[in-house]
Amino acid sequence: MKILENELTRAVRGRCTSVFAVSVLLLLTFRPLPVHAIAPTAELVTSITPGSFSTLKIVGNTSFFAANDGIHGHELWKTDGTAGGTSMVKDINPGSAGSSPSALVVIGGIMYFSANDGVHGDELWKSDGTEAGTVLVKDINPGPNGSGGFVGPDLHTNKLYFVADDGTHGYEPWQSDGTEAGTTILKDIIPGADSSFGSMQLNVNGTLYGTADDGIHGQELWKSDGTAGGTSMVKDINPGAASGFVTHMAAAGNKLIFIEDDFQGNVGLWSTDGTDSGTTVINGVTPTESPAGGLRLATINGLVYFNGSDLLHGSELWKTDGTSSGTSMVADINPGIFGSYPGYPTDWNGTIVFSASLDNGSTYRLWKSDGSAAGTTQIANIPARGTLVNENFTTSFLSLPNSFYFNAVNPADGTDGVWRSDGSAAGTVKVNNTTKGGNFLGYMNNAVLFTTSGNGSYNLWKIPDAPALPAPANLTANSPVAIPSLSWSSVAGADHYTVYRDGVSIATTAQTTFADTNLLVDGSYTYTVTATDSQNTESAPSNAITVQADKTLPVLDMPVWTNNPKPTTGSATVTVHVADNLSGIARVEYFLGDTDPGQGNGTAMSLSNQQTTNGTVTSADGSASFGTNLQPGVYKISMRAQDAAGNWSNITSDYLVVFDPAGPTDVTASKKIEPKLANGDALPGLLSDTQNDKADLGFDVLITATGSIDPQSKLSLDYDTGKACNSPHPDNCHTTSFTTNTTSPNIINWLAFSGSNNATGTFQGQGTLVIDGATTTNPFKVVTTDGNRTTPASTDTVVVQIFNPGADPAIAVPLYQLHIQVNGDWAKIQ
Repeated sequence: MKILENELTRAVRGRCTSVFAVSVLLLLTFRPLPVHAIAPTAELVTSITPGSFSTLKIVGNTSFFAANDGIHGHELWKTDGTAGGTSMVKDINPGSAGSSPSALVVIGGIMYFSANDGVHGDELWKSDGTEAGTVLVKDINPGPNGSGGFVGPDLHTNKLYFVADDGTHGYEPWQSDGTEAGTTILKDIIPGADSSFGSMQLNVNGTLYGTADDGIHGQELWKSDGTAGGTSMVKDINPGAASGFVTHMAAAGNKLIFIEDDFQGNVGLWSTDGTDSGTTVINGVTPTESPAGGLRLATINGLVYFNGSDLLHGSELWKTDGTSSGTSMVADINPGIFGSYPGYPTDWNGTIVFSASLDNGSTYRLWKSDGSAAGTTQIANIPARGTLVNENFTTSFLSLPNSFYFNAVNPADGTDGVWRSDGSAAGTVKVNNTTKGGNFLGYMNNAVLFTTSGNGSYNLWKIPDAPALPAPANLTANSPVAIPSLSWSSVAGADHYTVYRDGVSIATTAQTTFADTNLLVDGSYTYTVTATDSQNTESAPSNAITVQADKTLPVLDMPVWTNNPKPTTGSATVTVHVADNLSGIARVEYFLGDTDPGQGNGTAMSLSNQQTTNGTVTSADGSASFGTNLQPGVYKISMRAQDAAGNWSNITSDYLVVFDPAGPTDVTASKKIEPKLANGDALPGLLSDTQNDKADLGFDVLITATGSIDPQSKLSLDYDTGKACNSPHPDNCHTTSFTTNTTSPNIINWLAFSGSNNATGTFQGQGTLVIDGATTTNPFKVVTTDGNRTTPASTDTVVVQIFNPGADPAIAVPLYQLHIQVNGDWAKIQ
């Protein structure tokens, strides 16, 4: 369930911007309307006199709001719907001045808001509902001036996006993950102190849309993927320095629907897929203001509903799928040029509820629609209680499973009040006994919450409104986790269950378990579940659980060895550093050879140098030792890590060389060989095999003073191509050299060959690669294959491939490769 609030529009002409608070509307599947029931009566929760209430936001079973009790000034308060459970969370700015909490936003079960503690100015704060857990996130603009106090809407991402001024960059878009280090400027759209007022306002399938002024094009539509490089203008709708003010946004599938107003009398309905060419005006309709509900876009069942007009009809209810052909008037409620001025179209479980006038705006009544002309009807004239006249829909509608709430004037006594409707005439009744309407409606703990004010009295009320079925109990899920798997207790009489993520319906199921496999982005998510009977009556939500979703794989650095190559009598140790900044490291393992035993079935590596953040192991070293049980040879060692959410990293492979110190001591000298053009040859200048190319390829197997093999052997490759390269008129001259270094400390250097025919030689170590004078010095892995030559008189093709260290030559793409035709005497390599 979700509070559907007013849209707040602040338009500033010229070089400034318009900041619009856009309501992200709830998409639910259509259900038949329930049979009406007797409405409950409002109950007083608590009164603050003198004082005031503002901005009610609900997190699970707690509602946050700002209030002034006449002693502490405006501060952050909370309530569970009872008098005893209503209290101030924290006196952020001690004394009567108050911190003036505003712009409350809920992300991942944490309340974010703007507040002034009297020291830092208006800055970003957060609260978990406790005094100790109510803290300043970051002093963005150090000192008493503050960063501006703008807090963005809940975009259903793992980050908060908002506008702030750090005193250097002007007002620009910022992002925060709730930590000081993770609160950073998203992009300095206008470099320097000038402000773009860039803001992200709506999330459409992972693309964030908002508005900004880059100082060149005026205020226009922008988009972002959450990175500076991915933040850009979508289209210069009003070309040049003039602005194309985007005033409202809503999603229709993968498209963004928005209204553009140049404040010169030109208002248009637009659609975009995020590209310049895909941003087009929707023809045939003009969005219109409604005195009852302003101008509003509402997404219902995948379509966007709004009040608009054409050349033949006044302001009526329209719908669009983002195309001109898919845009049409729902119903001509009040035929003629005036129209019905529909106000606040709102999703009530797939049914559109709104206000409309049949007398050119003098009287407004309550209507509903299923999206068709025949299904658009007035809910009630309500003769027994008088007609709803000049309703004051100041807080729009609160949509619940079996009912919805709104403010209206009762003409029988002329009083303003809170009303409840189940979609029928008899089921539309006034539910509070006050003379004032309710503000800041919300639903929590099976009750509707609202506030009233008058004569210096500020009151918090609740209306019990429990659905027929009990809420599912014992909702649980592991956390952190890659794929959240929920389970809950069954409800007698339930036909199916609906799963909500951050207040949005994501699935229905007949089971008491659900795996959220469609979750693609890391972050904290709050889940609830409701039960629905065979009559499509939905229960209240279950207990809320917050799950930390971690989709990011652990990251392994390159392995570091001690004593590699190792003699048959010694031991070697490999250590690999692993990092995981989200759920933390749970396991590091390895396996030998090319056969993967499966994730979790490798040999566990011991963990050391563990670094923790809030109790989570975010980095560690995994180590394994290899002893005398290995025979001489080259062993492929593959390593991977698992985080606490169950994600496995990619495999990092390396090689362990085991040699016999008393083995052969043959030394191979460099040999002249001619290059041969081959498919996939990556060396420059190989245009034909008639060129005067030369290549020296040599492996030097070093011998120690005791006569044993030194594993720090050497490989060298010198290659030249072209003609007359030393003359005044060189032609197609290129040079390439690769030389391995054997003196660098802490570098793995070894050379090993297997077999004598079709043999494979592998070298790993620090090397210097020079191509036409450009030098690169890095750890490299070089793999050579000597082909199948059997006699010195025959020819052969030698393949030399250079890889990043840790790469698997069987599947990796080489950084560099060379095919060389060998003639004449051949080199014995051992």
